[in-house]
Amino acid sequence: MRKLKRVVIKEELVELTGDSVKSLILSQFLYWTDIMNNLDEKKKRDIEAFEKIGETYEANKLRKELRNGWFFKSAAELDDEIMISKRSTIDRKLKELIELPFIETRTPDEMAKTNREKANRSTWYRIDLKILHKELKKIGYPLEGYSLPEDEESLSDSIAQNEQSEKTLINSIAHFEQSTAHFEQSTAQNEQSYNVLLQNITTNTLVSKYVGANAQSIFELYKKDFKPTTHAKNSIELFCETYSPDLVAEAIQRAVMNEADKPIAFIKKVLFNWHEAGCSTVEQVLDHEKKFKEERKRKLAEKRKKQSSNKKIVRKEMVPEWHGKSNEENKADAKAHENMSDEEFEIEKRKLQEELKALNAELKNKGKEQPV
Repeated sequence: MRKLKRVVIKEELVELTGDSVKSLILSQFLYWTDIMNNLDEKKKRDIEAFEKIGETYEANKLRKELRNGWFFKSAAELDDEIMISKRSTIDRKLKELIELPFIETRTPDEMAKTNREKANRSTWYRIDLKILHKELKKIGYPLEGYSLPEDEESLSDSIAQNEQSEKTLINSIAHFEQSTAHFEQSTAQNEQSYNVLLQNITTNTLVSKYVGANAQSIFELYKKDFKPTTHAKNSIELFCETYSPDLVAEAIQRAVMNEADKPIAFIKKVLFNWHEAGCSTVEQVLDHEKKFKEERKRKLAEKRKKQSSNKKIVRKEMVPEWHGKSNEENKADAKAHENMSDEEFEIEKRKLQEELKALNAELKNKGKEQPV
């Protein structure tokens, strides 16, 4: 069932932008800001988990993917989301909206300095929630749903801290990229072991805790056999939030084995079927499939047994040659023998004796050929 779209016109955003269409665009920007922040929080937890087990390489890879509130959105996508205006109007209103002080923009090349996502993207946007809060406060409205510093000193300190954190992140990433070659040489053996671990995941072995640690690891597994699109990545993240990552990894392996043309749809269907069967772990899936195969084997055996019991046994017996003849034919043969002369009888008798003698010799020869 398709989820219906909803748009909400908020009074405070209309008052702030002076236009209902611009207020809807701003509302969607806030919606995507929340999504990016939630994804970042999840990645930060994964980074902490990797650092605790000493996986610095994986932690740095995830750290480079942090969005820090940035998202890309085209006018065509906004047109589809807000549903109430023409594309040309969306383009014009968007240009007017980004002139407001609380909206930041970056080109794809600029974004590539702090995030690996770059190629063929639209303009990137970020809402400065603190400036937005100040602008709303000027016209007597709160920023609903956000907890922000009340005093100007705290606000300034927070902004300065964020800017310093971003500069530190850029420097850290630059240092990381310079040392990547040396690091990869020193950890080649670990990388090889990790790849072997991913390749050896089958339906008969459970996914390790390391592979199932987070959605990013599962997406790396997906990329080994399927095209890594944005839709696929978002779907894998959603699957990992809904089901256990180990279960998602197992579904990916099933898609690989079945050479699925539409892997995401295939994985979604498999996960749904397992959920309907009450399976929440790979172990439960394997147990469920084992029981299903045993039940099918039992029913097949019962069916064959029933079919064999219904077969009629046809008994074959040796009968004399005259058994199949009619009474008239048998009487004719008997009359022919009665009218036979003595000379004809002797000839017939010798002929029969010779046939019996040949038959006995043949039987004796066969008996000699058989091994003792």
